Amino acid sequence: MGARLATLVLVFSFTLLNIYRAATQSITMDEAYTYLSFVKPTLAEILTHYDANHHVLHSLLCKASTGLFGVSELTLRLPSIAGGILYFFSVLWICRLLLGDGWASVLCLSILILNPLVLDFSSVARGYSLGMGFLFLGVWGLLLQLREDKVQIRWRRLAFIGISLGLSIGSVLTFVFPVAASLCMFAILTFGRGSRLYKQRLADLAALVVPAVTIAFVINFGPLSRATRDRFVIGFGSIFETLRNTLFHFLRHHYSAIGVWRWQIDPVEWLYPVCRVAVLLVLAVSAVFLLAHSTKRIRFLRSEAIFLSGVLIVTVTILVAAHRYFGILYPVARTAIYFVPLVVLTTTAILENLCDKPKLQLAWLPLSVLSGLLLVHFIMQVNMTYYNHWRFDAGTRDIARFLAAQTPAGRRTKIIASGTLVPCLNFYRETNKLRGWEPVEGPNGSSRLASADYVVIDPGDSIRISSKDLAPIFIERLSGAFVAVHR
Repeated sequence: MGARLATLVLVFSFTLLNIYRAATQSITMDEAYTYLSFVKPTLAEILTHYDANHHVLHSLLCKASTGLFGVSELTLRLPSIAGGILYFFSVLWICRLLLGDGWASVLCLSILILNPLVLDFSSVARGYSLGMGFLFLGVWGLLLQLREDKVQIRWRRLAFIGISLGLSIGSVLTFVFPVAASLCMFAILTFGRGSRLYKQRLADLAALVVPAVTIAFVINFGPLSRATRDRFVIGFGSIFETLRNTLFHFLRHHYSAIGVWRWQIDPVEWLYPVCRVAVLLVLAVSAVFLLAHSTKRIRFLRSEAIFLSGVLIVTVTILVAAHRYFGILYPVARTAIYFVPLVVLTTTAILENLCDKPKLQLAWLPLSVLSGLLLVHFIMQVNMTYYNHWRFDAGTRDIARFLAAQTPAGRRTKIIASGTLVPCLNFYRETNKLRGWEPVEGPNGSSRLASADYVVIDPGDSIRISSKDLAPIFIERLSGAFVAVHR
């Protein structure tokens, strides 16, 4: 009863927190760029243009939500909030499948939803929460199917799972890697059971794969057919950089040291190396599990542990192969976000499997301690004022309101801003119907700066501003961005 009540509290807290953040936090650069480039244009333009920022299904849903309810931060973020809720229930069902509905399931679920990386992208208007929700809904369906091990499988259930996986790729193109790994492992485990019903198994696999490929193709074909190679330039040259970047954003939203006597202790400095070792250890054990399963030397392995271990290893293998043979860069934290639940759930499945053996039951102890520390740390990291990747945009809405109050209605006003702030200011120009503003532009030499009525500067930008030429008239506290005029 207590664990179920805790789960209910979690779902309401998670949902209300995301709605509050979506309604109150300033629009970010990527969100504003998405709206101006892929939501505001016509449907034909949306479906025939590609950019790394264009998450096609998400853009289409944003167009629908802003068309129905008007344009605001909240309405633009509604699809992402819905994706976060879908993700919550998908991983909840997987946790209960692996651990039952007790406190262990609640702890695992808390780690999966409250870490800063997942929490930020559960409300910011990007396609990642939708991609995660559909991906792990499909994974849950595949785990159920493997556990039931029925000779005859209802094709409608497999088609539903395939549609979910296809929608994941439609939400974020880079999710093609874990989706492909999931389909690959399901095929291996299905055909590896020694069933003589080869044609039946092949038909089942077709019922799964065909909808997934069809949905992904229909959503992405138009934009991808116009894509050029320069649109695929975000990423790292080393998979260890992906690990470092993803772990850092998994652990930290903002710096929050703990005072212990005379010292200030940063929990991330202690948690990062432990988590890094844990991830590498999980990868190694997953590889051993797969090898043991393929050689049939260990017979107590469950289908859930084998499947999740395989998805993790195959995903990494595909990424390495894509980088080596096609030059595709390794993902950054946000495009590798699916590794967070994948690693946590794989770890959980492996330990649950190993702890069936009395001699290995103590393996839960270090994981339980680490999970407890992570949960406390994640609660301390909850923030309702800005998104980690875009702190420089934290006060752009306040800056837009200040500028609107400074400019009389109808008066033509020229504003020059740092490149990081241009999309956001143009978003507020549109949504607040500031007709007197000319479209906000970035700086292009001193002559353009000299012609501006107001200059908005991101202090992290590379623009060099002479204090002799400009005088700040408004400084936004959280981001440090400021508005200046000519002296």
